[in-house]
Amino acid sequence: MNLDVIQEKKILEVWNRTPDNPPGLKELTKEIHTAAERTKFMRAVFKGTMPANVWADYTYQKSIIYSSIEAVARDAGYTVDCLDVERSLKLYQDTKEMVGDN
Repeated sequence: MNLDVIQEKKILEVWNRTPDNPPGLKELTKEIHTAAERTKFMRAVFKGTMPANVWADYTYQKSIIYSSIEAVARDAGYTVDCLDVERSLKLYQDTKEMVGDN
């Protein structure tokens, strides 16, 4: 099943719920998470067959995404008590270690 179709289906289920019975994050993302785990990319990750250059690129891309999310969360004061939750710098350092200074 297409991830967009799964996501749309889940959103409709949420809209049809009453305020007395809100869904949890795990419940909302279960089907999407399962579908994502079945992608060619994630199967290669789980099997350890991901080419190093692809993994390095993926790690770098995550560092950029995480950096943006962390900046917004930090500016909004969401991470005041948990700055150790930030991972963008560690992801960037991992990328540098994988590819060198290029």
